[in-house]
Amino acid sequence: MTTRPDPRRLCRPLPAAAALLLLAACASAPENYPPLARVQQELADARTENVAAQAPVAFQEAERSVQRAQSRLGSAGEAEMEHLTYLAEVRLQTARAEAQAARFREERQSLVAQRESILRSAREDQLALARTVAEEDRQRIQQLESQLQQYQARETEAGTVLTLSNINFDLDSATLSPGDRQRLRPLVEYLRSQPDRAVLIEGHTDSQGPAAYNEELSQRRAEAVRDFLVDQGIQAARITTRGLGEGVPVASNETQAGRLQNRRIEVTVENPPRAASATGG
Repeated sequence: MTTRPDPRRLCRPLPAAAALLLLAACASAPENYPPLARVQQELADARTENVAAQAPVAFQEAERSVQRAQSRLGSAGEAEMEHLTYLAEVRLQTARAEAQAARFREERQSLVAQRESILRSAREDQLALARTVAEEDRQRIQQLESQLQQYQARETEAGTVLTLSNINFDLDSATLSPGDRQRLRPLVEYLRSQPDRAVLIEGHTDSQGPAAYNEELSQRRAEAVRDFLVDQGIQAARITTRGLGEGVPVASNETQAGRLQNRRIEVTVENPPRAASATGG
C-alpha cells in the first residue's frame, strides 16, 4: 500500500536562516548597475571637457560620489545604489553648471578686455589722426603764410591788407590771365580759412588817361577779382568792390616803375566786428 505525503509537512515554513538568505539575494543590486555606468561615462566626458579645471571642488565631490557608489556595487541593495547614483549625478550636474558659469565669466572678461583694447586702439587712432591733421594744418598754414608774403600783407586797424601787385592786367583790360588766376590761389585758400571775415577789394590805376575812365577801369578790375573768388567758392555776400582809379598812388607816376606799382589790387580782409560793450558808450 502506497503512503501519501502529509500535506502539513509540505507547507511547513522554511528555516529562518534560509529565509534571510533568500531576502538578501532578492534585495541585492546586480554586479553591473546601468545608471551608475551612465554617470561614470558622463564623469569621463566632463573630464575631457575641462570641467575639472573650471570647477575643481565640485568636480572632486562628483568623483568621490561616483567612487562611493562604485565601491558599494554588488554589496548594497538596489535602493541604496539608486540613492548613491542619484547623489553622484546631482553633484556632477553641479560641477558642470559651475564650469559653465566659469566659462561665461571668462568669456565676459575676454569681451571686456577686447572692448577696452578696441577703445584704447580707437583712442590711439584718434590721437594719431588728430596729430596728423594738426601737422597737415600746420604745414598748410605755413605754406599759405609763405605764399601770402608775395601779397605784402600788413595789419591795419581795419584788418589784413593784401596788395596784389603781381596781377598784371593788360592795357585797358579787366580780364584775368591764367597766370593771374594761379597767383590768386593762395588768396582763395586764405579766405577759405577765414570764413567769418568780410572782404573789401579795391582797384587802383596809374595816372595815365582820364581820371573818370581810370576809376571805371579800376572798378571792373576789382570786380574781375571778385568774380574769380566767387567761382572758387567764396561767398559773394562777403565781398565788396570799389574802384579808386588813380586817387591813391603808392609811388610816383612819373616813372614806369612807379606807375607799375600804382596799378594794383588791394584786398582788405576785415577784422570781425567787436562785441558791443555791456555798459554801452
